[in-house]
Amino acid sequence: MEVKDMQSLRSPYPTAREQLAKARPCEEIGGGYFVFRRNPTTGRISAGYAHPFEFPNLECSRIEAARLAERHPGEIVEVFVACHRVWVDPEPGKGAA
Repeated sequence: MEVKDMQSLRSPYPTAREQLAKARPCEEIGGGYFVFRRNPTTGRISAGYAHPFEFPNLECSRIEAARLAERHPGEIVEVFVACHRVWVDPEPGKGAA
């Protein structure tokens, strides 16, 4: 089979990387509010998936926490907020006047 261009072999569905780059409905990347469930046996937090959902404000995250608590009776659901952010310039001095 001869392939004329690689684009013709590409799946019409977005890749996992492409999906992660886009915000999901009700999500705000960089919003800073996260909802986690605690494992009732170990007490460890779990998002239930690899990339936690990020909410734009406390109200939205509280609504999601209540929804999850209803869905998982007997489990503790908590809202976390980013309280400190650190960034280091990967190329210090470049672009400085």
